[in-house]
Amino acid sequence: MKAALVEIGSGVIVAVGELPFKHVLADGGTALLIDVGQEVPVHAVIYRVMEYIEVALDRPGTYFTQGADVETRLGNVITITRQWTAWTQQQINTYEAARLDSVAAQFDVVDNIERAAVLAIMDELNLHATTFAAIFAAAASATTLAQFKIAMAAITAVPQRSAAQIKTAIRNKLGN
Repeated sequence: MKAALVEIGSGVIVAVGELPFKHVLADGGTALLIDVGQEVPVHAVIYRVMEYIEVALDRPGTYFTQGADVETRLGNVITITRQWTAWTQQQINTYEAARLDSVAAQFDVVDNIERAAVLAIMDELNLHATTFAAIFAAAASATTLAQFKIAMAAITAVPQRSAAQIKTAIRNKLGN
């Protein structure tokens, strides 16, 4: 809990500190916050301690809009609460669509290493897909085992890649 040192006449907050204080001096219903060893000022009688409680002002979740802060008073206790408005399903859908669009737009950044890696992987997958398509075409067009063997022999195998080749492929995709 926090407490504010408030000037009685003007209501101006002079200082704010955490409760409990090391010492609270009271005089005729007024009080002054002091630390150990601090000299009590002569004008101590014109101050009083006003306590207040801060309620958590954090957003309860992603799908809320901040409303107004509401202050209620009960004696010298002030309670501050923040109002939050839950979004409608349409607002949530719009927000999520925009968020996903912004994530997908990162794929357009040509100097993005993840984009370059995905493009290099895509090229490798396309090579394998081409090989599979050739195998399926050979099987579909062959009427004899001999024709199938001849068609399969004409298909070029996809070579294995070394780490250096993968690194070069990714590097070549950066900036393109």
